Amino acid sequence: MTTEPFWLQGLNRQQRLAVESEADALLVRAGPGTGKTRVLTCRIANHIATGICPPEAVLAITFTNQAAMEMAERLGSMEGRGARGLSSVTASTFHSWAWRLLSRPAVVSEAEQLALIKDSMEEAGVKGRAQQFASAISLVKQQPEPDPQGLDQDSARIWALYHQRLRDFGLKDYDDLILDVLALLRPDERPDGQKEALSVPLPGHLFVDEFQDVSPAQFELVRLLYMRCGHVTVIGDENQAIYGFRGGSRASMDRFLSRFPGAEEIRLDTAYRCPQLILDAAQAVINGPGQGKAGLVSARKVPAKVERRLFKDDRQEAAWIAAAIERAVGALSFDAIDSGLSDGSSFRSLSDVAVLYRFNRMARPISKALEEAGIPFQSCERKSPLAQPELECLHHLLSLICLMSDKGLEGDALKGPEGFHLMQLSRRAKAPFARGAILKLDSIYRQAGSETFVRAALEAMGFPAPDRPLLEQAVRAVEMHKKGLPLPVCLRSEPDALGIETEAVTLMTIHAAKGREFPIVFLVGLEDGVLPWEKGDEEEERRLFYVAITRASEQLVITSAARRSAFGQGRLQPSSLLDPISSLIPEVKKAVKGQKKRRRKRQKSLF
Repeated sequence: MTTEPFWLQGLNRQQRLAVESEADALLVRAGPGTGKTRVLTCRIANHIATGICPPEAVLAITFTNQAAMEMAERLGSMEGRGARGLSSVTASTFHSWAWRLLSRPAVVSEAEQLALIKDSMEEAGVKGRAQQFASAISLVKQQPEPDPQGLDQDSARIWALYHQRLRDFGLKDYDDLILDVLALLRPDERPDGQKEALSVPLPGHLFVDEFQDVSPAQFELVRLLYMRCGHVTVIGDENQAIYGFRGGSRASMDRFLSRFPGAEEIRLDTAYRCPQLILDAAQAVINGPGQGKAGLVSARKVPAKVERRLFKDDRQEAAWIAAAIERAVGALSFDAIDSGLSDGSSFRSLSDVAVLYRFNRMARPISKALEEAGIPFQSCERKSPLAQPELECLHHLLSLICLMSDKGLEGDALKGPEGFHLMQLSRRAKAPFARGAILKLDSIYRQAGSETFVRAALEAMGFPAPDRPLLEQAVRAVEMHKKGLPLPVCLRSEPDALGIETEAVTLMTIHAAKGREFPIVFLVGLEDGVLPWEKGDEEEERRLFYVAITRASEQLVITSAARRSAFGQGRLQPSSLLDPISSLIPEVKKAVKGQKKRRRKRQKSLF
C-alpha cells in the first residue's frame, strides 16, 4: 500500500488541485484563512519531490521580511519528509532578492531619503513637506518605466536634485532596486535577440504571495522572470488589495490571466481561520448586506464572539479595552482578582490579542491605558522603524562597520556611501562620534552578543539606556543585519520591527496586520473620516475594513468613539462602513466602563 506524500495529506479538493496543477502559469485566488501559505509551501515541496525543479532554482516571494522568514522556517520544518532540499529554497521579498542580485548596493532608508529631499528642497528654494515630495517621487517609480514629466514643476526639480545626490554618494533608494533589476532583464526583449549575462542565477520557478499588492513595476518583473524561466505561481485575494498608495491594484489578479499566455486559475473558498459570522460580515462589507454566505465557507464550526461598541471618547475606549484584555488573559495582578476582573485563571496568552487601527497616532491612548494597567504590549508608532533616531543611527553605524571591513575608512574627505553615513551619523547622534569609535564598536559587534553591542553603540552615540521594547527591536535589527541584509531593506515596514512570538499584546495598523491572525482582535476607530479615511479611496478603505475583520479567528470587538484626540475636538460619527454589517453585528448599547485608574504606574515592558 502506497502512503500518500505528506504534503498532500489533509488538503481539501481545491487546495490539492492547486498543489498538483501542472500549469506553467498558475493563479490561485485565495480568501483570508483559506491556507495560502500551506498551498504555496506544499506546491513547492511537490515541485521538488516530483523533479519539476531543484530546490536551489526556487524563489518564493513574500511582501515582508517577517513573512519570508516564516515561510523559510515552514519549508525547513518539512525537510527530510520525502521532499529533500527544502531548506535550500530562497524565500525573500522582492527588494531583498533584488538587492542581492544587484551585488548589494548601498540603500537609503526612508528617513535618509527625506533628509536628501530636504537638502534638495533647500537648494531649489522650494517650500512644502518633504514627505509629500517623497511620496510623489516614489509613486512615479512604481511604474516599470518611470517618467517624471508628469510631475509638477517643483516636484520635477526636486526629482532631479534628489537623484543627483543619490548618484554623488553612490546610493540607491528602495524603489531603485526593482527598476535596476528590470533594466538587467529587459535585454531579453531586444529584437536582435542580444542578451547580457547575469552574474547571479535567476530562479527556475517563481512563487509569489500576496500578488494583489504588486506594483506595476513588480508585475513587470514577474512577467520578465516568467519569460526566462517559464514557470510561475501567484496567489492572492483581490479583496485584500490595500496598497494603492504605492501603486498596487486589485486588477493585478485579472491582468495576470491576460498577460501570461496559457495561465490557469484555481479558487480556494474554504476558510479555516474565521468562523462563519466573521466571514459573512467581511463579505457583506465588500458586496453589501445579505451577500456574505455567497462567498467563503468556514470549516470552523464554532461560534464567534463579535460585537460593536460606542464610546464617548478614545480615553474611555482605551480604558475599556485594557480591562477587557485583562479579563481575557486572566489575572495579571492581584488587583485584577480583587476587582472581579478575573478569577485568577489564565485563559489567553497576551500574544493572542491585537489592537488594530487606521493610523499609528491612534495608539497613544491605548498604550497609555495598557501601561497603567501593567499589561505588556509591543507597538511600532512610526510607519518606518528606522524613523526612530536610535535605530537610524544604528543603521549608519552598521553600514560604516561593513564598509570598514570591505576597504577601510581612510582620508579626511570621504566620499561615496561612507561619507554619507558619517555625515548622517554626525547629524543624528546625540553626542560627537569620532571615527575611532567605529573600530572599538566593530570589535564588540564581532565578538560580543547583539544586546551588548546595541547597548554599547547607543551609549557611544549619546542615547540614554533603551527601554525594553526599543532594545528588543534594536537587537532583532542587528541579528537581521548579521544575516546579510542592510537595515533599510530588512526594517522597511512596521511588521519587521515587531516580534512574532513576543509575550505581549500587539498594537499595530491594519496595513501592518495583513497576513497576521489573532484569536482576539479589537478594531478601533470606525468613524467617518478615520475609517474610511476622508482622503482615501472609497473602495480601498472598504477593503481595508475587510482585511481588519478577517484578522480575528475567535473574538472581534469593533469600536467607535464620538471624540478622538488624534483628530481634534470635533464630534465624530460612526463609520458608514458599519451599515452593511449592522444586522449581523448589533451594537452593544451600554458600553462597560473602564476600570478605575490604578494608583501605581507600571513600566511598559515586554516581560
